Amino acid sequence: MKKQLQKKTCTCIIPFYNESERILTVLDIMSKVKNLAKIICVDDGSTDKSTELIKENFKQVQVLRNEKNQGKAAAVKQALRSVKTEYVMLFDADIHNFKKSEIERALEIVLTDASVGMLILRRTNEPFFIRITRGELVLSGERILSTQDLLEIYKQKPQSYQLEIAINLFMITHKENVFWFSYSGRNTFKAEKVGLIKGFSKELQMYRNVGSYIGYKKYLENLLFFCRAEYPQ
Repeated sequence: MKKQLQKKTCTCIIPFYNESERILTVLDIMSKVKNLAKIICVDDGSTDKSTELIKENFKQVQVLRNEKNQGKAAAVKQALRSVKTEYVMLFDADIHNFKKSEIERALEIVLTDASVGMLILRRTNEPFFIRITRGELVLSGERILSTQDLLEIYKQKPQSYQLEIAINLFMITHKENVFWFSYSGRNTFKAEKVGLIKGFSKELQMYRNVGSYIGYKKYLENLLFFCRAEYPQ
């Protein structure tokens, strides 16, 4: 049975794990964004005080929690059960340097232009080594799409880091119009959180996880050909 969805509204889902002050920075901006019906944060088994900090500082934000760390895909899936809007915005908890006006413009595009199947927020200020592989686009955790599409995508059972690439495959298979939208957000690299060696290990784990889901040939095709068009301004 399909969910009854309100029209032309959007819920923001922010999964997190031990992000503390970083997620507070995201919420400080996101909580002021117009056209967001709701913000849902999912604590994926954090061992710090992230959840307590959110509840203390942002009482309007719904916070869910997994007792054990299960990965991003599981965290977003849990939040999806509480979504009653037609659209969802997925947003990472460690993004910084972005502007409220950029998020509002991205929402305006999707909520007013029915031809847009998905809008990816492209971090165009990322370092060259990220941009040369289009990682800031193909694997961007910041994207807006229909709730119904995301529910369909979960039938393919993406796990851990596989959610973005599963979304990409769905959009390609269903020939949906996918555009990118430039914004000033910057990602916080894993090495900045847990140190160089452990951070590099986690990055390799992420790419292995993605490759095991899609296969490295299709992953390369994603990097080269997926979402080549910027939304016309």
